[in-house]
Amino acid sequence: MPRLLFAALVFALTGASPYFARLMNANERPRLLQGIAWVEEGTSAIDGRSTGHIPAGIDVSRTPAGQLVPNKPPGTTAPAALAYSLIRGTETPTLEDYTQLARALGGWLPMILLIGFAWRRNRGGAGAFALVALALATPCLAYTRLLYGHVLAASCLWGGVMLLERARAEGRVGWAVAGGLIAGAAVTVEYLAAFAGLPIGVWLMFDARRRGSWSSLAGALVGACLPIAALMLYQDALFGSPWLTPYHFVVRERFAEIHGQGLLGLTWPTSDSVFEHLLSPWGGLLYWAPLSVLAIAASARAIHKSEDKPTERVGLAIVVLLLVLNLCLAQTGGWRVGPRYLIVALPFLLPGFRRLHGWLSRPRWGALVVGLLGWSLLVNFFAAGLFPHLVPEGNPLRDLLLPLWADGLRPHSLWGSWGMGLAGGVTLILFVAVTRPETVEQRRNWLGGMIGAAMLVVVGVSLPGAAAAEDTLAAIRRLWEPDGSQSASAVGLKPGRTP
Repeated sequence: MPRLLFAALVFALTGASPYFARLMNANERPRLLQGIAWVEEGTSAIDGRSTGHIPAGIDVSRTPAGQLVPNKPPGTTAPAALAYSLIRGTETPTLEDYTQLARALGGWLPMILLIGFAWRRNRGGAGAFALVALALATPCLAYTRLLYGHVLAASCLWGGVMLLERARAEGRVGWAVAGGLIAGAAVTVEYLAAFAGLPIGVWLMFDARRRGSWSSLAGALVGACLPIAALMLYQDALFGSPWLTPYHFVVRERFAEIHGQGLLGLTWPTSDSVFEHLLSPWGGLLYWAPLSVLAIAASARAIHKSEDKPTERVGLAIVVLLLVLNLCLAQTGGWRVGPRYLIVALPFLLPGFRRLHGWLSRPRWGALVVGLLGWSLLVNFFAAGLFPHLVPEGNPLRDLLLPLWADGLRPHSLWGSWGMGLAGGVTLILFVAVTRPETVEQRRNWLGGMIGAAMLVVVGVSLPGAAAAEDTLAAIRRLWEPDGSQSASAVGLKPGRTP
């Protein structure tokens, strides 16, 4: 990818940052409050003197000592605390400024680092195609602009595995320790990342046996134990045992019921969970990132023909394992874009996405790849740029996203009201650049793919809407920012002022 295309991809990722002061983002808010508490009081409790005046929302737990804390692991609090440290010295720090900076450090920056390192590993047309597919044609785009931790966990896990591969290739224990440390840090952000340790451990163990050297495996274990130990110390300090997580102490009764099923909410797949995480228009993988399924197939085919690299094999195992675990989640609902608990594994599909670039010349398959990429870029662009908190029912594209765009409503952006439009234009340029037909067969596929993408849009708009779609849309219009007449975004972080 030439530098200009890389810059265009960064611009597209930065094009918009939806923020709504009147919308309680219960996923971000507790982390933000804990970041303040870490800096101001040196405590993890979010109901103290520095944060007690700001509502924390429902994603919270209460420790045996009676303190209110986030119901998530503390890894995402780290960029929030850094953001607060940088902004607290300003004259009138606001919740909006703090949130946007924390999002940049905890979502945008990890994604930029990920695509930067990935590009260094794989240049050329296939590499550019893969990065556009990952960054702009999956829900990674939405979570790059939020402080949910999914992109941060994905970057840590993927980066750690890449360093472990380097350690294996060069025989350097230092790289193995660093790889284990970074991959292990993903668990402090998202507990589900711990399951990725199974295929990683199997890979390193078999490689150690084959080579007759166990130094890389030992180094990786030492590195991974450090963040895991820190997480266990955090849990012991707050909940009285290193084996007890915030999910064991959630405040909301419904959440407690969900997390009480199976292993912290992991049960056998049900028809509801399969629909929710695989098919639904608000959270389904096949709706929001259908190219991912083709990428899995492409990598599986390469592995079957022994054309893969070691990291592609372990990466595919991580993706498949976490996909199955997603289907086992009792947790459904929640305002989100796509299967957000699978984001941690999506970077491991980069080899599969690169292989799909080679499918552009294949009859019919090329048209399918172009069509699915076009559809995915469109829906993820609207969701990430307009309202990345989709209501878990109905048809978000027809119910929310297209009406908001038709109303002329545009989100916060570094480039003002033109930001999202400029990002859309750059996204279109990137789409053409990475799928540009060069042969007669590719031109046929490209035309067929564009027709297919248009048909997918028609089908997507035709899906049944939610019963309360009009009421929901009206509520979102009322809380929209920026609208030039309301000042809810100027909520201060000082005690005595509430959002």
